Amino acid sequence: MNIILKSQGLFLFSLIYVASCSASDTYTCPATVRLASGVVVAEDIPAGSESLVSNSIIRLSGNNLYDGPPSEGAALMPTSTKANTATWILADKHPQGVWMSCDYAEGLVKIIKRTADSVTTCVATTKITKPQNTLESTFVCK
Repeated sequence: MNIILKSQGLFLFSLIYVASCSASDTYTCPATVRLASGVVVAEDIPAGSESLVSNSIIRLSGNNLYDGPPSEGAALMPTSTKANTATWILADKHPQGVWMSCDYAEGLVKIIKRTADSVTTCVATTKITKPQNTLESTFVCK
């Protein structure tokens, strides 16, 4: 009886381990985002002028992967690229985490998300959809 329980426990542990190893994190970038407000630094505006930031929709322009928060600017170079796919093999340690970035207006606006710490590979695919030539981008990290 004790051997059967140990075997069942080992089997259950094996299933959980395999599920956790094969789990992936998929993230699809929104095709557009809307700006609701923006501020131009007052010192940058010539005297007698004022700023206006449009509350408009901006389209996805690209994606990136970062070693640490994207605000630190440590973009990771893809290990390989082909057609509309970029692949990152994450062999090194990343103490501040690996972050996905969906870039809008050539990076003026970024939507960011930290990946799971266990991630070792990320693949980003992009495609342009018709009729509006909208960029679509999806990350799959394992």
